[in-house]
Amino acid sequence: AGKTVAVVGSSGAGKSTLLGCMLRLLKPQGGQILLTGKNLGDMSERDISALVGYVPQTHIPAFGHTVFDFVQMGCASRIGLFSHPGKSERALTENALSEMGLEQLADRPYTEISGGERQLATIARAIVSRPQIVLFDEPTAHLDFGNQLRVLRIIKELSEKGFAVVFTTHNPDH
Repeated sequence: AGKTVAVVGSSGAGKSTLLGCMLRLLKPQGGQILLTGKNLGDMSERDISALVGYVPQTHIPAFGHTVFDFVQMGCASRIGLFSHPGKSERALTENALSEMGLEQLADRPYTEISGGERQLATIARAIVSRPQIVLFDEPTAHLDFGNQLRVLRIIKELSEKGFAVVFTTHNPDH
């Protein structure tokens, strides 16, 4: 908690594969991965998603959900199978949007915001349910310099707020 780990390597070195294993989206060829002291292989997907937020390298929107709804989907691990988000999830979503400075975009379609705004919304979605760990896969890829700096500052702030943060990058300056 409160630490940041950067996984640095060239393209094709296996950085994204490592994160995939840490999320149990991929199976390691050997060894084991421990998450909060528990073997990841023994944990349910729901348990993992409650502990880990994930910001993929690229997120291509498929549906025109509002930014609010897109972020609120990050609360899925808190909600029962046949339930819907309640006041608690709404408050968490409003808080996450505020942390990323996206309140004014809450009612806009996710498909109609800029790439930098989309990256911030994806970060908000990853932290909305307050996981212990946030994984970022090349979080500054495809962003202009200003948005790269903004995302790196957010990563630092999340760590300072007590999140454990792991991010991949090919840029040693990060």
